[in-house]
Amino acid sequence: MTLPVILSKAAESEELAEPRDVSSGGVYFEIGEAPQPGSRLEFVLTLPTEITLTGPVQIRCVGKVVRVD
Repeated sequence: MTLPVILSKAAESEELAEPRDVSSGGVYFEIGEAPQPGSRLEFVLTLPTEITLTGPVQIRCVGKVVRVD
């Protein structure tokens, strides 16, 4: 299942990304330019109807980059 992600890096523009793995411990996704470890990221996950059983739900998240591959 694909979960669309809108990624915001600091005060820069938004970027679309597709997560490869989502769990209670974090989110792994690939983006064009790798952020620095320790930097703050904001992103919005859109949960589809298959998960919510009502309609698409957007979840705003704030996180810290832990690892860059």
